[in-house]
Amino acid sequence: AGGAVTSGARGKAARGRVTTTDGQGNATRRSGGVVQGSNGGTASRQGSAYRNADGSAGRQGSAQAQGANGGSATTSGSLARDAEGNVNGSRSTSATAANGNSYAGSTTVTDGQVSRTATCTDAAGNSIACRNP
Repeated sequence: AGGAVTSGARGKAARGRVTTTDGQGNATRRSGGVVQGSNGGTASRQGSAYRNADGSAGRQGSAQAQGANGGSATTSGSLARDAEGNVNGSRSTSATAANGNSYAGSTTVTDGQVSRTATCTDAAGNSIACRNP
């Protein structure tokens, strides 16, 4: 187990993690953190991962952020590999800008094939083009 708390002129932060093993080749790890900026913005994350003796493994996590000026974002997802090597998972993300424009998107992995969807709207709820990163 481990963790830390810090603070300074730019804000405060805390984080922690714990790893557990059973002596049979299985292990899990959980972690999380939170920050608060001096301007009032906040963010947090949490996650876990596992590895099993049969070769399967996976992870899941989520994060949230709130801007000091009103923007916000959330994301969550998971990814798993079974003992035969098949990989499946998904992630969903949503964000709203201070001006009210929003993004909602998801990525899915099924048997190693990746698919993505995205929707963007303006503050009135009208569909708008999403920018590619």
